Amino acid sequence: MDKELMLTAVVDEVNDARLFDQPLPAARRRTLAAFLIERQGLPGSYCGLFAPVGDEIADGYRFYTGERINTNAGSRHILGEETLRALVLLAPTTRAGKAAIGRAAEAMSRRLHESETSHGGGLHRRGMYCCNRCSVALWRVFGVGAIEDAADRLRCGLKQLRQKRDGQGAWRGFPFHYTLSALLEAPPDSVRAELRYARPAVERRLKRAAKAPGDPYAARRRRLMETAAQAA
Repeated sequence: MDKELMLTAVVDEVNDARLFDQPLPAARRRTLAAFLIERQGLPGSYCGLFAPVGDEIADGYRFYTGERINTNAGSRHILGEETLRALVLLAPTTRAGKAAIGRAAEAMSRRLHESETSHGGGLHRRGMYCCNRCSVALWRVFGVGAIEDAADRLRCGLKQLRQKRDGQGAWRGFPFHYTLSALLEAPPDSVRAELRYARPAVERRLKRAAKAPGDPYAARRRRLMETAAQAA
């Protein structure tokens, strides 16, 4: 195993391969999947998901699209969800890989059920979890079908998102580019209305967006916005 691997970097590598349509070689997929599997349930993991390496998120976590979250629990949760999604995308064929996906999905399904039925939340909060940013991370997992009732939970989450429209193509309290990334992972028919709504904001931001050579976040945001503009 490559001792230099970090959870954040592996998740970003898998995300880049998908976003920029550059499939990873089979040997690399196996290496990355094995690393992710080994991180499951270790100290520092959230709810049986996957643990960061050492202090890699000690100063907070940057989403794939560059937005920051500085809370410890939020960072561990979102990185754990992103890792589950990355492992699903790597599509391990080993028994260990399939078992790791199953355990993580079951653990989050239980946590979601508790959230939906406790604290006075009820089913009107189905499709949401903790905060808006954490909810978007879950929608990205729902988009790859990893968690129980993913399609219905995503539908309910998108209903909540529509209620947060700010009238200018964005959503109150939701990170714009990260939310776009979740919409682009969902079945097109379920998100077309939101992408049409967001298109004016996407076009405005594209005009202002610097290409910023060497800035991976700028490149990802541009690619996402170009894809969203075409899909709307």
